[in-house]
Amino acid sequence: MQPSKMLIFALAGLLMFSFMLAGCAGQAPVVGEKNAVDGINATENRGQLVGGDRDAHGCIGSAGYTWCEPLNKCLRVWEENCTAKTAAPSQASPLRVLTEDFPPYNFRDSNGVVSGRSTEMVREIMRRTGTNATIELMSWSAAYNLALAGPGTLLYSAGRTPEREKQFKWVGPLGAIGEWEYTFYERTGANHIMTNLSDAMNVRAICVVKDDAREQFLLRNGFANLQTADTDMQCASQLAADEVDLWLGSSTSFDGIIGEAGLNASMFEKAYAASMGGLHLAFSYDTPNETVDAWQKALDDIKADGTYDAIVAKYPSQ
Repeated sequence: MQPSKMLIFALAGLLMFSFMLAGCAGQAPVVGEKNAVDGINATENRGQLVGGDRDAHGCIGSAGYTWCEPLNKCLRVWEENCTAKTAAPSQASPLRVLTEDFPPYNFRDSNGVVSGRSTEMVREIMRRTGTNATIELMSWSAAYNLALAGPGTLLYSAGRTPEREKQFKWVGPLGAIGEWEYTFYERTGANHIMTNLSDAMNVRAICVVKDDAREQFLLRNGFANLQTADTDMQCASQLAADEVDLWLGSSTSFDGIIGEAGLNASMFEKAYAASMGGLHLAFSYDTPNETVDAWQKALDDIKADGTYDAIVAKYPSQ
């Protein structure tokens, strides 16, 4: 072959080799193109060459991505923690609502439904505040101690006494202050001479509901001759059976208590009116102030718009 032809072939081969190198360089992947796997966008690294090093999940290791199982995605550990995100716990706690059998304020009606004057007010407040709860009826002592322990417990109808003042958060009153009269009852014809509270210290035994405001009232005044019961109905029955000499009840609830106990009102007489009180709603002390304030406002609104008077009219007391 002539030297001129050999030179031409050499130049042509060199030119073709140069074109091949340029084509290979143009095909190299560039980080910054939209990655269709897991929505990874590596735009911030545009211009950096990476190899074809996707793992089984499509994560590009050379770009710093690794697979995060808890989050089911590719991520860079210096940008995001590989920790499963959990929902924040709800701050709202369900309210437990407790009461006792104490007509006409709270009692179980002939259909087995918890009813009564205070109960209707509680249900109306629950409706207005968006509270969803079931009212539980049990002995006063059981309900009282559950409310003391909490959490998130409402007790009604409760006397607001000095002993209890700092144990609960209060809403009320549910009625007129002084309408709940502490009244000593005796058997008809017993003729206990009572001109003051201390005269009751001289009798054999006085029946009173355990942990009730009336028991606390007597203990505060130095009484030691007390016999406690779970309900006022039990006290009335004990008095009728001559097991005690006096029962510290309430003139407001007397008719309802005697009726539930299956007794005749003529079997009893008032011996002495000892004190006056009012009934309230008692919230366990852990209850948020916002909840207590909302219930107080709802009760005030019930009194202002006539709902309260309509409820009271349905439950006449003695």
